[in-house]
Amino acid sequence: MKKMFLLLALFSLLSCSDDKDTTSPTKGALQPTTLNSYWIFDTYDIDSNNVEKKTNTYDSVVVSGQKTVLEKLATIFTSYTKNISNGQITSNEEYYIYEENQKVYMHSSRFNQAFGDFSVLPVSFKEQWVKVADLNDDDWKAYEDEIPETAFMGLGTFSGKLLITGESKGKKEFPLNNKKYTAYEFYLNVTFNGNLKLQQSPIPINLNIEQKIYLQFVNGIGLVMQKNSPTKFPIFNINVPGSKSILTKFLIK
Repeated sequence: MKKMFLLLALFSLLSCSDDKDTTSPTKGALQPTTLNSYWIFDTYDIDSNNVEKKTNTYDSVVVSGQKTVLEKLATIFTSYTKNISNGQITSNEEYYIYEENQKVYMHSSRFNQAFGDFSVLPVSFKEQWVKVADLNDDDWKAYEDEIPETAFMGLGTFSGKLLITGESKGKKEFPLNNKKYTAYEFYLNVTFNGNLKLQQSPIPINLNIEQKIYLQFVNGIGLVMQKNSPTKFPIFNINVPGSKSILTKFLIK
C-alpha cells in the first residue's frame, strides 16, 4: 500500500509538470553567443495603418566570431536575408553585441543599418555601444547626440538632437514550437527633434521624427521578436513602412 501511494504521488507530480505551459530558461545569457549558434525569423512589413503582411523573405542570424570593439570583446553576428521561393541571399550584414551584468549592448552601426527612416536625413549614429536591454533597470538613456546645422538637399539646413531611450516592459508570453516561453520585453524610442531652415522661408519648421522599437528576449535563447513601428517624415508626408521579425527556429551550440 505504501509503494502504491508513492507511485500515485510520483504520477501526480509528473502530471502537474506536464500541465505547465510556460518555459523560462534560468541559465545562460540573455543573448547566447556560442560560435555557430543560429536563429531563423519570419519577417513582416507593417504599413502606415499598422497592418502586418508576411514578406517573401526570411532572416537567418548566425554567430560568426568575436572582435574587440571600443575596448569590449564583442560577438559578431552575421544576418542573412533569403528569398523563400529560390533561397537566394538578397542581403547580408554584420553587427556586434556584448552582454554583461544582465545588460545587452549593441554597436551603434546596427542602427545605421536598420533604421531606414533616418535615411531621409543625412544623419548617422556616432560610434558607441547602445544598451538595448537591461533586466535590472526600468528605463535608461541609451544614446544622445547633438546634430549641428547641416545642409539639406540644397533646400536649406537642419539641426537638432538624436536620442534613444530604453524602457523595460516586463514579461511577455512567447509561443514557439508548441511551447510557451517567458520573454522579457524592452522598448526603444529613437527620436530626432530639431528644425529645418529653408532658404525661401524665414520661419524654421519643426522637424520631429520618431521610431518605436519593441524587442523580446528569452533567457538562454536570445532575441525572439523585434518590431519597428512605421514612421512618418513630416516635411514631405513620407510614410516609411515598419517591420517585424518573429523567431521560428534556433540552435544554440
